[in-house]
Amino acid sequence: MTDTPHTSWAGSGFLHLLGQKASENPEQIYASELVNGAWQDHTIGSVQARAQAIAAGLSARGVGRGDRVGLMLGTHVDTSAAAFALGLLGAVWVPVGLRQVASGVAYTVTEADVTLLIVEE
Repeated sequence: MTDTPHTSWAGSGFLHLLGQKASENPEQIYASELVNGAWQDHTIGSVQARAQAIAAGLSARGVGRGDRVGLMLGTHVDTSAAAFALGLLGAVWVPVGLRQVASGVAYTVTEADVTLLIVEE
């Protein structure tokens, strides 16, 4: 793991677009998801803030540019925020399926040279 965090929304690409949209209209709805039987809206500003918080936590654990981080998460807004956080740090997102058997997870983590695996509870 490296100790050179890159936590900027500047530049080009999707992270830049997310940062730009969040500064222009942070209350714009980014996504809606079903949580405990009720629909919950997530604004682009809240997703950006969540991504920054996750990036700060990962950076504190030594994750940085070029590190490969496995995300073994479901399909929800926090997964998007975690992927954005990895982009902010210059880390690489390695998707790991929730339904993979242990040998499949081990293979993915080993072959991708994953330095950290984030798993859903």
